[in-house]
Amino acid sequence: MIFKHEVRRSMAFLLPAFFVLTAGVSTAGHSSCPTLAKSFSANDRRQALLSISSAGEALPRGVNHFMNWRTHGRVGIGNNAQQYSAFVPWGQVFPQEGGDPIVPAAIEVRDLRAYVLSRRTQRWKLVSRTDQIQGRLFLPNFDRNESVAADVEFLPNRTRVKLDSVRPFHFWPAQGRVAIDGADVSGILVVFQSRVVAGKPGGNRYVVSAGGDYWKTPGSVWQNYTTNGDAGIGRFTIPSAKWRRSFMYTGQSGDFTKCIE
Repeated sequence: MIFKHEVRRSMAFLLPAFFVLTAGVSTAGHSSCPTLAKSFSANDRRQALLSISSAGEALPRGVNHFMNWRTHGRVGIGNNAQQYSAFVPWGQVFPQEGGDPIVPAAIEVRDLRAYVLSRRTQRWKLVSRTDQIQGRLFLPNFDRNESVAADVEFLPNRTRVKLDSVRPFHFWPAQGRVAIDGADVSGILVVFQSRVVAGKPGGNRYVVSAGGDYWKTPGSVWQNYTTNGDAGIGRFTIPSAKWRRSFMYTGQSGDFTKCIE
């Protein structure tokens, strides 16, 4: 099991984005195929669009103030992935700044998915989907990529993790990376669901976000961010006792109307 290969943080400027959303999404021309819009509600689509342009609901504890993903979602490499041939979706759970530092909680994660939009065919492909995740507890700024084991339990249709009161939990699919054609990427969507199941179910002590990394090859070894880079990092949201989706999306609003293979 390799842990170092799934972590990245790059300094990139926040790219502003402004979206006009309507209550429904037209699927003209695609009535005979399943579209991405049909898989998500209007509110889900809105949250996906906001994921890499808007401020988070709360701040992650211990992250350096100059890290631009601390306060807002942001695009990293985005859809310019020509140098890469593998991708892995991921999520992260941080103690919330100003939250209770003493009693850890537990969180459950399910339905971690990654879609890739083909530049050539203009169709989405579901490249990764799982309820089983693996991960580690890292330092708040992922310093030196150091980590310790987390208490991870596979349950039917979900994974439960005991959280730490200081260290963030960074996770990815148990099956790891998937092969992609980086030159063909026109959009990425990462989404998962999470809920707090122990501690304070109000969720006022943790924040979660979604993201995804490109890798040079499916077997590349982590080398201080020279073999990988993030497509983007979604904004932080506050989990609760109810299932809630987290997103990272590098497509356009109109891309939701495009077909899924």
